[in-house]
Amino acid sequence: MLVFDAAPVQGVSAPYWLVEFIRTLGFALHLIPMGLWLVGTPTAILLWLVGGVASKRLAQRFFQQTPVIVAIGVLFATASLLFTQATRPNAFFTSSILLAGHWFAAVLLFFVGFCASRFAAAGALAEKRWRTAFHACVATCCYAGVGLFFSSFWTFWERPYEWEPVWRNSAISFGKLALGGAATASGLGAYWSDPQIFLRFAGVFGVGFFALATWFVFDAYYLYRGPRKLTSEEISRLRAAENAEEPEEGKRKKRAPRKPIQENAETYMSRTTGLAFFLMLPGVLIAAAAVGKYALESAAPLQNEERWNPVLWNVLLIGIGASMIFPFFFVLLNKLKKLSGRSLAVAMIFCESSLVGFYATMRQILQNARLYPYFDAKEALESESFQQIPILAFGVVLLVGATIVLLVVATLAPKDKKKTSKKQKKAPKIPKNGSPDKSETKETPKQSVSSTQNADKRPSVAPNGQIRNLNNRQNLRR
Repeated sequence: MLVFDAAPVQGVSAPYWLVEFIRTLGFALHLIPMGLWLVGTPTAILLWLVGGVASKRLAQRFFQQTPVIVAIGVLFATASLLFTQATRPNAFFTSSILLAGHWFAAVLLFFVGFCASRFAAAGALAEKRWRTAFHACVATCCYAGVGLFFSSFWTFWERPYEWEPVWRNSAISFGKLALGGAATASGLGAYWSDPQIFLRFAGVFGVGFFALATWFVFDAYYLYRGPRKLTSEEISRLRAAENAEEPEEGKRKKRAPRKPIQENAETYMSRTTGLAFFLMLPGVLIAAAAVGKYALESAAPLQNEERWNPVLWNVLLIGIGASMIFPFFFVLLNKLKKLSGRSLAVAMIFCESSLVGFYATMRQILQNARLYPYFDAKEALESESFQQIPILAFGVVLLVGATIVLLVVATLAPKDKKKTSKKQKKAPKIPKNGSPDKSETKETPKQSVSSTQNADKRPSVAPNGQIRNLNNRQNLRR
């Protein structure tokens, strides 16, 4: 099945390394929010249903943040997708037409999942327990379905030798209306036979645990501002729950009003750090098994090629492993009071950025190696004329956008209150003879003024027995 002769690819007006860098960067940035909504939603359901006050507050905050996280993830995915379409249009559009049903199903599931996340956020704000859990379960199923459909498509996209069988199995013949008498692709093709589809999905799912742990720590120490303010209805409900009387013996106990979620700030931060440690345990097991097997199976048939770089490949695997191990040490240092909470958040952000960067680079190397026998992107995209002004404009806009994001985060972060040390008054030392030292019993100016005023107000007794005030005597002397 010839797919690359119909529309030859024209060169782009940018260096090949820059295009590949932006495409890989977009995918790496997309991995972080994708892991958050893929792993964070079911985790928040468990915290919401069976957790304590701090866990419920953490789940409530995550439910309210999920719609924004999803929007950011779609933005990053769009950037990577656009550069893929521009650099490999023949491979991308041919595989997209054959698996058009996957795209329609993924978009529909994503729309339903996003709406369910919005409903879950509203239910969490109103503290509706089961309604929030139901909508979050719907969102979880939808996001998992979207991940499986896209994992199937990108696996199929890397294997042009699989296109013709899928086309023949899903083609529709319109008889004389068909162009050239051949069958037309229906777009209803399915591709689930390759076991690497589920390895890719499991790898992204395992990496998502580290993204969620990093986000919880960052949110607790940079975005969390303490217990939220209660509404008038919540205050009345809290008073009613506190003043609920115990029933008399023999009478049925009435259902007490439900208390609003009010957590202790220190307990919340401590529990969040501990939860981040336990979240990374299943993450390292799932990611190590899935990513390791996927990398070994994918690299085995490519090691004999001339363009294969084993040194770079080993560096990527070591970087992925180190990025999953170091966060455990940072959390332990925080528990031992050797690392502050904000320093822990910065260290975990660095490890998460390294993890998604190494993983995204590994995925792009495998894609290019598999497509190389059919399509050499570097040779096809080379152009003699580069437009420098658009490239500079893109760099400036990217820098300004990153600066705005950092300023927003710095504005939202609560400021540490400066601790003012109050000097304690020292008690006067009593010498051995029992009389206090005169130097330590001196009165301050305020104390002397107040003592003289009190002395002026005290009445004095004259020799003749009449009471007179000292103020009158002072006035007479003046």
